[in-house]
Amino acid sequence: MSAHYWIPVMRHLAPHCRVVAYNRAGIGDSDPDPATRKLQRLANDLACVVKAQSYESVVLVGHSWGGPIVRTAQGMSAGRIERVAGLVLVDPSDEHLLDKFHPLSLALQRLSLVSLARLRLLSAMYTPILRGLPPDVMTRVLQDSTTVSAARAAAAELRSLRTGLAQLATDDQHYGSPVTVISGAQAMVGESEKMRAAIRKAHHLSAARTASAQLIVARDSGHAIPITEPEVVARAALALFDRDHFAADLNR
Repeated sequence: MSAHYWIPVMRHLAPHCRVVAYNRAGIGDSDPDPATRKLQRLANDLACVVKAQSYESVVLVGHSWGGPIVRTAQGMSAGRIERVAGLVLVDPSDEHLLDKFHPLSLALQRLSLVSLARLRLLSAMYTPILRGLPPDVMTRVLQDSTTVSAARAAAAELRSLRTGLAQLATDDQHYGSPVTVISGAQAMVGESEKMRAAIRKAHHLSAARTASAQLIVARDSGHAIPITEPEVVARAALALFDRDHFAADLNR
């Protein structure tokens, strides 16, 4: 999804800290990556973006598949990101859900994404998920995220999803930095209550892995928490900078 998806969160954060969002390879103006889009490759990209910045400390925020990317980037020994104040994982893809991602279903998703993009039908699939964005922002997100290049990028990432989750399940990282997991309470469009309950349980299990983690339930949100409750994401990020007065400001 386009980096512009983060604009509601960025508007809450911008008065208090520098904010950087980026398009992953193949999305928007970012060049496609001919290499296999394994989790480690995606984490290396994130590390390159962070290292190109000047900063005293950094909070890494990832949504959906961005959660595993952030975790992997933080846990790298080679090319490690320095001075990480913490992680915010927003309704992240989770290794406890590995059995929910069936290979056949993922293969069908990969094929359909590119076909729908070629037929210019991908926007219709994404629009319900993006409701709540300002119209101009939604237009830009759809422009960036529904091209054939973006669909190929998403399909390439899906190809390595199960392998990436299995890797997280065996790494036993216990994070290494303070982490906040934000879990959506509501089922999103096309998602069953049973699946949402499994997601909430997975997030609870992951947050319980280490004493440095906390779980926040976004009670008014499904998967699209950066759109529906951006202040929750911003508050969690600022709290990891140990700037409690910023978090208090967001409550006013």
